[in-house]
Amino acid sequence: MLRTLFNCEKILIALRALFIGEMILIALRALFIGEMILIALRALFIGAYFFSNVWKFFLSSAKIDVIK
Repeated sequence: MLRTLFNCEKILIALRALFIGEMILIALRALFIGEMILIALRALFIGAYFFSNVWKFFLSSAKIDVIK
């Protein structure tokens, strides 16, 4: 009887370790998704900066054409 209880306790410890491992994997997946969102936001900011510079260039060239 005691041996059976001891084996059940081992099984419960193993299941708890698997559950903790699963929680760690979920946390890592959330971090990965967060990293992907940050990369997408960085790309948006770089695109906005590039578009802003191109827009300023076109505006400045239009002003030069008007002055000429």
